[in-house]
Amino acid sequence: MLSPVAFMDHMDDFMEFLPHNDFVLALLYNVCRPDSVVSGFCSSSNSSNDNTAREGRTNTTASSLLTGVFPAGISTDQILHYMQEHQSGHFHEFDYGNKRNLKFYCTYTPADYPTDQITAEMHMWYSDNDEMAAVDDILRLSVTLPNAVMHHMEDPLSDHRDFAMNWEILNEH
Repeated sequence: MLSPVAFMDHMDDFMEFLPHNDFVLALLYNVCRPDSVVSGFCSSSNSSNDNTAREGRTNTTASSLLTGVFPAGISTDQILHYMQEHQSGHFHEFDYGNKRNLKFYCTYTPADYPTDQITAEMHMWYSDNDEMAAVDDILRLSVTLPNAVMHHMEDPLSDHRDFAMNWEILNEH
């Protein structure tokens, strides 16, 4: 799992959701082309030194291709589910409220996902600079998985998008 997001209560910067439709995809595809005068938009982050720090690290020719599938779109229920998990600190089924939970789950509260029953060897890559997957949350997930194998990215600049766009990471793994 690359930068796995399950528990979200330590996430610094809660997600930015974009609609998934042909207009947004076409716009992002054209904006993120390497020869676009506004392609810097595609590699923006919270860091003021982002362009300098990432120079040579990112597969910029793949940026326009990535925008064809990212953002992949998200449903309203999925946004609500992420918000529930972020606020509750649990990795659990969707919370419909007491009455509907009783109908769907036969209990007032949704059950946590039984990650302790995942017995396959799970390799998890993570970094200290990931705004979407906090180290504390990833480590919390890892202790629930009986066969977790952890891979810490030593590069202090590695962030969430590096798992898809960083030349060094792509070549190593």
